[in-house]
Amino acid sequence: MSSIFICQIIFAISLLGMLFIFLRNLPLLVEFEPDSIPKEKGLSFRLRNKLRKNKERINEKFRQISEKNIHRLRVRILKIDNFLTSYLNKLQERKIHLEKLQFSQRKKRDGFKNRKRRR
Repeated sequence: MSSIFICQIIFAISLLGMLFIFLRNLPLLVEFEPDSIPKEKGLSFRLRNKLRKNKERINEKFRQISEKNIHRLRVRILKIDNFLTSYLNKLQERKIHLEKLQFSQRKKRDGFKNRKRRR
């Protein structure tokens, strides 16, 4: 006999043995009534509770982090605003100073030309 055939025979005998044990205990299984588990001790209830608590913690952490980031963003925006305001003021001062210089140079130049013409 081949070894495969022997393995098949052993497998069939073990299946028949399991079937025999199951059928012999079938009347006990039919009469068996499982104890009812309270909802609070059930697996699904516990899992939902844990998920709800974790979700609340995550939401709280996310809110704290986002609040911090919003404050940081606000500070950065204010810094940029202050920088741009000071830069614009400097540009305005330079423009005014440049206009005064150009005016005084024109005045000197025109005054010098007028002096030459008068003579």
